[in-house]
Amino acid sequence: MKKIIFFLIAFIATNVSANIGFIVDDINYYLTSSNTVGVVEKTPKYEGNIIIPSTINYDGKFYSVTTIGSYAFYNCNSLTSVTIPNTVITINPFAFMSSSLTSINIPSSIIRIDDYAFQGCNSLTSITIPSTVTFIGERAFNTCSNLTSISIDSTHPNYASIDGVLYDKNITTLIQCPGAKTSVTIPNSVTSIGDFAFYYNTNLKSVTIPNSVLTIGNSAFSACTNLKNITIPNSVTSIGDVAFYGCNSLTEINCNATEPPILGIDVFWDVSKDIPLYVLLGSIDAYNAATGWKDFHPTSKYPFVTPVSISKPSCADGNDGIIEVSIIGGKEPYTYSWDNGETTQNKNNAVYGTNILWVSDANGNVLKKGIAIKNPPTTFPEVTNLRTTTFTANNVTIAWSKHVETTYYIVYKKIEDGDWIYAGRLNASSTFCNWVGLQPNTTYSFKISQRKNSTTYSCFTEISFTTPSGLSCLPVTNMNVKNITNTTATLDFTFADNHEFYYIRYRTVEGPGTWVYSLAYWGRSNFYTRLNISSLTPNTDYEWQVQTVCQNSPRISSMLTPLHTFRTLAAKNNNEEKTSKELVVDKSQLAISAYPNPFSDDINITYSLIENSQVNIEIYNILGSKIESVVNESQITGTYSYQIDNIKNAGVYFIKLTANDLSVQKKIIKH
Repeated sequence: MKKIIFFLIAFIATNVSANIGFIVDDINYYLTSSNTVGVVEKTPKYEGNIIIPSTINYDGKFYSVTTIGSYAFYNCNSLTSVTIPNTVITINPFAFMSSSLTSINIPSSIIRIDDYAFQGCNSLTSITIPSTVTFIGERAFNTCSNLTSISIDSTHPNYASIDGVLYDKNITTLIQCPGAKTSVTIPNSVTSIGDFAFYYNTNLKSVTIPNSVLTIGNSAFSACTNLKNITIPNSVTSIGDVAFYGCNSLTEINCNATEPPILGIDVFWDVSKDIPLYVLLGSIDAYNAATGWKDFHPTSKYPFVTPVSISKPSCADGNDGIIEVSIIGGKEPYTYSWDNGETTQNKNNAVYGTNILWVSDANGNVLKKGIAIKNPPTTFPEVTNLRTTTFTANNVTIAWSKHVETTYYIVYKKIEDGDWIYAGRLNASSTFCNWVGLQPNTTYSFKISQRKNSTTYSCFTEISFTTPSGLSCLPVTNMNVKNITNTTATLDFTFADNHEFYYIRYRTVEGPGTWVYSLAYWGRSNFYTRLNISSLTPNTDYEWQVQTVCQNSPRISSMLTPLHTFRTLAAKNNNEEKTSKELVVDKSQLAISAYPNPFSDDINITYSLIENSQVNIEIYNILGSKIESVVNESQITGTYSYQIDNIKNAGVYFIKLTANDLSVQKKIIKH
């Protein structure tokens, strides 16, 4: 027997800082006691098949081999197998780390396998742990990329193995997953995924975590570079440091916990924050506020539909209702399919009863949503024999037959392909109406519904016609009100071509009051006009209209303009100073009024400026999207009024008025 004595200086688990070592048959040993030794590393490193004897004879004395020392076979790249005698009781930390070991038999004498003992043994395919082993250290089998199973005897008092995965005896903690596993389903008895349980498992593509797991340990899934998605169940309350560090192939994260789990340090380091984080619909706000989670863009996994506004059909059998919806969740883009074949987000031909919408997202998730329009009116016969009796280029008479139970009519008009405009309410005695102010060579439409009462009425009956050639007479434009005081105002508008004179009328909104008419003549050389009106009532809403007359006989005129409104200022106290320079005003006050509100066709907004201002007026829908810019200009001190008539869809909107550094909002509702 070849015997060589040497001095081994090392720091090992036994806390012996200096030990006398020797070599017997090309294996290095160090003393662990007076009659026991452990195997230690050597240079050059061990190769091939190593058989460790149970006892050695050195210098006439026998020693029992009881330990595989720390780093003994570390990085032995040509090592094939090691036979461990049944005298060995401990495998120390790092003992076989990063070696090329392909197989090993752990004898029943072993009671302890320390930290990192077999870490990085990429050629090792399986390992069986005898029931005598009472302790397995941290990361003992980490990063063994070809290890398919860690087998445990069913009688083992401390550990268990299911499908080759190492658990504690009660199967409540997942300790180690072999590195060759591509898919793992964790039993529903497990409450904890241990530290480093799947660390650096680059083969892992999917894992199913049951709703029993409460905690996910530090580095539990670090560097699982082939893991595509992860679903965290509702039961999880905390996730340890760098638990998913380096999982850079993740394409989505699903977290079903109602409350965001508490995250350790850098849990999702090197994970793209652009991938979807799917959470429960009611938890989106909580995740958006939670540290670590808010770095993503939390949303619902499945599309969710919310009705924003519903405009009822015009009659019981009508299909002209409008349903506006908002969509959140899932993955954009969405596709839409309504029960009537419409493929737009909003339904423009809604009916009474249930309207069905199917929404599909880019992931193929499909949501079916039923939106009910309730309380339809009682059906009533439609108007019959609707016809034009006489019409010219500028006027038309429309007639119809009366139903015996009709108490009034509702009328709408439309020009070309524009929107329907509410034209008023007619008495039951009416069987015709005159529509004046038409333009030549223009297509008009007229529709009428007859009504018994507010809950019993007919669908609309419609007629269209095209006027012949003739003189064009257009309404005025750019109507606004300036220089408003408590008793006076200036009505401004831009001239229309071909005018001879104008009828201007105004009245109080409340009541409404009696129309006050003014007949105005201006030469056609004038382009812009002002009409000063007086004797108004302080702090009162007024409305006004203008009609262009282009020929007096026979009469050719435009339609009356839509109603515009303004409000006079409050009356001054007797003791109040008269000059604006001496008037003390709270400049923080800024207000905007809107009339009528709710509205059907157009709405008038009025506001006052107490100083020269840069004014901006914008309209937003309920989702916060800007749909219209009304004003963006410098304006002098005064009161202003504008009519807004291009809000097409029914719903809730907000008018935002900004004057210099002051801002105010007004909610408006269109029916």
